[in-house]
Formats: sequence, structure tokens, C-alpha cells
Amino acid sequence: TDPPLLVGNYNSIAFSPSNHKPYISYYDSTNGDLMLATPVTDGSGNCGAGGNWDCSVVDGDATHGGDNVGMYNSLALWRDGIVQRKIGISYYDSTHAALKVAIWRCMGTICSWNIDTISDSDIAFTSIGRYTSMKFASNGTPQIAYYSTNILTDIGSLRYAYSVSDGGNCGEGDAAGKWECTTIDTGLQVGMYASLDLDNEDRVNFAYYDGA
Repeated sequence: TDPPLLVGNYNSIAFSPSNHKPYISYYDSTNGDLMLATPVTDGSGNCGAGGNWDCSVVDGDATHGGDNVGMYNSLALWRDGIVQRKIGISYYDSTHAALKVAIWRCMGTICSWNIDTISDSDIAFTSIGRYTSMKFASNGTPQIAYYSTNILTDIGSLRYAYSVSDGGNCGEGDAAGKWECTTIDTGLQVGMYASLDLDNEDRVNFAYYDGA
């Protein structure tokens, strides 16, 4: 990218399960954007040496009217055979102190991005969605660990969100009821630097920091 831009904070990398190419999500702090870098082979990209990468805005100022989004992002990829493909990025919306997720879905050759606000804060000095960690279950269901905290008291929670077809207890706007959110642990600075993964039986596991 151009030298004046401050980009690359909060980056996350994952490899495609089909062709093993790397994909990178990152935060453009100059513009407040969530970005995605994908490799190209013919030099047609807009970034990287020789145009061998394509860098695009997933969410942020260019698409959503000035919101500062993309910090604490986590990237995951999933594929089911040759038909269904997904790229998922969980991240923090600092404008609304909210947890968001962007999911790129492909069914055959038809592909599109969908962005959900999973949980935002209507309580003063409360922040939801820092230190996100995202993975897909074997069936393609997104799973996200994240940190919720009261900035004044430093009381924090490790929280867990996963998508549901209906009847969930979180999700904002069009995503209302499409997510289930639960608290795993809580206490003084509990839940920072969260990391989530699933074992071969889709059991969810968490590692995280207890600041106290």
C-alpha cells in the first residue's frame, strides 16, 4: 500500500482448505476499515509487490458512512466439497462498541458478503467485541469468542457466540435472533486475548487471560 497509510494492525491469516492459498484480514487504522487481502497470480492485484495481492474493503468508512471498524479481527475459512465456501471475519466496531461478523458465502458461482452486528452496547462505558477469535464448525456454523468489559470497573467476561437459524438471544437489526450468546467466565479483566478452536468432534475450547 502507499507509505502514508497506517495499515496492518490486528491482522489474522488463514489458508484456503481447497487450494492452500493464504488470506489475510487486517485493520486499516488510517481509514477505520476492515480489509481483506487475497492472492492473485496474474499481477492484476492492487497491492503487494508486482500486484500479486488484491486488497479490498470489507466494512468501514467507504461502505458504512464513517464507522470505525476492524480492530481485533479474526479470519476463518470453510469449504464443503466443491459447492459451498465461506470466509468469515469477526471484528470490533469501535464506533458502536459492538461485535460484528462479515461472512462471504459461495453456493456454486454465486457469492456475496453478509455483515451482522451480533451484539452492541446500550450501557455507558461498556465495550463488546474486543479480542475476537473465530472458527467454523465442521458444518459451516461460525463460532466466535470475544471479550466484553465495563471500562470503568475493568470487570470483564469471556463470551461465546454462534449462529442459529432462529430464536437466538442476540443479533441486531436483520440479524436479531440469529445468534446465541453466552458468558463462559467473568471477573476482573477476565477474557482478554481470547482464542477459540474446535476439536475433531466439534467441541468448543477456549484459552484466555485472567488479568486478576
